Amino acid sequence: MPEIHLVVGCALIALNLAAFAVGGVAWLRSRPSIPFWYLLRAAQLAVFLQALLGGLLVFGGHEPPDDLHYLYGIAPLFVSFLAEGARAGAAQRELGVVLASGRGVEADPSRAEPWLRQAAEREDPEAQAWLGRVLADTERDGEAVEWYRRAAEQGHAEARYALGRSYELGRGVAVDLGRARALYEQAVDQGHGWAARQLGRFYWEGLEVEKDFDHACALYETAADQGNAEAQRMLGTCYRLGQGKPQDDVRAAALYRQAAEQGDLDATATLGWCYLHGRGVPRSYPDALEWLRRAAEQDNPYAHYNLAQMYDNGWGVTRAPSQAASHYRTAAEQGIAGAQRSLGWLYQSGSGVEADPAEACVWYRKAADQSHAQALNDVGLCYANGWGTTENPAVAARWFERAATAGNDWGQHNLGWCYENGKGVRRDYDQAVHWYEKSAAQGNEQARDALRRIYSQGLAQPPAPEPLTLAPPPEPEAPMGIADRSGPEIVSVTARAEPATVRVGKTVNLLLEYQVRTRPGEPVTVVERRTLRFGGTLLPNFPLEERRGRRAGDHATRFDQTIPPGAAAGTYQYEGEVCLEGRCRSQTVTFTVE
Repeated sequence: MPEIHLVVGCALIALNLAAFAVGGVAWLRSRPSIPFWYLLRAAQLAVFLQALLGGLLVFGGHEPPDDLHYLYGIAPLFVSFLAEGARAGAAQRELGVVLASGRGVEADPSRAEPWLRQAAEREDPEAQAWLGRVLADTERDGEAVEWYRRAAEQGHAEARYALGRSYELGRGVAVDLGRARALYEQAVDQGHGWAARQLGRFYWEGLEVEKDFDHACALYETAADQGNAEAQRMLGTCYRLGQGKPQDDVRAAALYRQAAEQGDLDATATLGWCYLHGRGVPRSYPDALEWLRRAAEQDNPYAHYNLAQMYDNGWGVTRAPSQAASHYRTAAEQGIAGAQRSLGWLYQSGSGVEADPAEACVWYRKAADQSHAQALNDVGLCYANGWGTTENPAVAARWFERAATAGNDWGQHNLGWCYENGKGVRRDYDQAVHWYEKSAAQGNEQARDALRRIYSQGLAQPPAPEPLTLAPPPEPEAPMGIADRSGPEIVSVTARAEPATVRVGKTVNLLLEYQVRTRPGEPVTVVERRTLRFGGTLLPNFPLEERRGRRAGDHATRFDQTIPPGAAAGTYQYEGEVCLEGRCRSQTVTFTVE
């Protein structure tokens, strides 16, 4: 019997070593190994036989050489039982995960839940996180949050991300963006890419933190490197706008393609827009059509809007007004202001649809309610001409005023006409001239004709020419050692946005011109600041600040801002500001996005 006991002990050691070797190789190769399980079970059987034979020897009167022999005999059996319990919990978790995720089988959350719950109650964080997901998918958000919390407290990265999303969206808990941000940061520290994407959005939009485009784009890059499609798209936007990354249309288009190939609809539509306008890729109408159609097939409104423009203008396709109208309608019904205005125009002109001025004015009004400058003017025309409504000059004048204030040249012309003719307002030639001049300054030829007519009839006086003046003599240079008492200053600032009206996908030039006064030859540091607002709301990526070394004299800089797909149509306010030693000068102008 002792000899058999010794042989079984040696077999036990050999079987465990063999199982360790086979299992280690399988783990390194990430491949399951059937021989490993046979060896493991054989080793467990040897443990049982070893303990059984040891017990028989003790009961038969054999004495071990020392008390440690009892420990050596019983410990393997005890460890084996513990390992079996752990394997049982792991098996419950793995079975639940397979059923919940549909890996190799048809997904069945209802069958997955009891297996996950058993493992979760053993405090298995992976099972707790998966159970939370199953519960959230079946709208049991409150219970899901509790399981996410238990897993997150054990340091589970996915659970921290999921719990952060719950706090961000108010699912099962009250909305708490600060708590969401803290959980995302914990998950990001553990390398969780999806959490990096969400945290990047917090820094991009300034949610519970100061806006920081550099940090936002770095987080998007972390998530993009892990294959997150939304992060790839947003990183592309960083490069396209030159915010947080150097401006690089080629890199942007490549990232949009990566995201689009993973099915991100906004990236698919934007890649189509890139091909349509030749941004980062050679202009290719066939490629634009292919990518835009992919996104439109899944009802992306921006894709429908761009396709409508292709069919409306005959860009790379045979002009097809009826198809343009169909795509405009789909985008318009999803709230795209430019599409609403364009659909109104088709009803107005009878292009692609039966002419219906009343229906045209319905769509003009929808776009005008989103502050689309051209649509504001169109609604005024509806009331001025009685299209689809009762003619009402006073109401028309109010709509023209809104369009004119928004910077629309036709709104300015039409408001000037109202003042010239006393339609809806008191006749006032000075006001008429004022608005005609604003319209003419944007190149409106009818406004220029109106000014010539008014001046030729003597109804108003043209502005007097500026008198000729001699330039003042140059200021004497201060002697060495005597300080300039007034100090350096910004004498004047002029902000300009060109062109005054720009379409989505085109570029508006934000110009900043200013004059610096300082001692001759003495360099100073100025801060140029550009701010862009829509409806009083500061836009993402703004304000833009740049420090520059300057000397006395006139200076000018330009920032090219591309109007991205999906940008709201209407009037935008551009403020250019220059600061020197804490003293600032600024000017605000407007431009219109169609």
